[in-house]
Amino acid sequence: MIKNNPLIKLFDIFAITIMVMAIGCSKRSIYQDIPQRTTPSQDTRKEIHPSVIAAEKLTFEGKRQIELGQVDKAFNSLEQAYSIDAANPLTALYLSHAWAAKNDFEQALQFAKRARWLYSGQPEQIRKAMRQEAECLKKLGRISEADDIINKIQALEYE
Repeated sequence: MIKNNPLIKLFDIFAITIMVMAIGCSKRSIYQDIPQRTTPSQDTRKEIHPSVIAAEKLTFEGKRQIELGQVDKAFNSLEQAYSIDAANPLTALYLSHAWAAKNDFEQALQFAKRARWLYSGQPEQIRKAMRQEAECLKKLGRISEADDIINKIQALEYE
């Protein structure tokens, strides 16, 4: 019963994160494909709170689970990550992909829009989120809206 407790699992993730930080492993080497995010407070402190690292680890885990077709497990990982750090655009984008895998394109669209908003100032990432939005809109039969998004993506590519 204790092993299935989500708080115990979260504590384990924190413990692993602290151990990794203690032995001097680079966060970048562990999470190479997760875009780095900084906030003004991080720019001045140059340290990242362990909960943010745990959330990014869960996001990375959720991404891998989606790739393996383990959508239910992905939801568990991504929802935990989202509850820890709702400002992570990558988590929102992968939640969009997970909802799309479940054929709930309205939810997928909402998370894709949130990811686009959170990626403010990162054009390449914004385009990824917009492509996901367009796919959701197509699946919902909202073709003209999807075409508008695609046109906006193309306009961004030429800027």
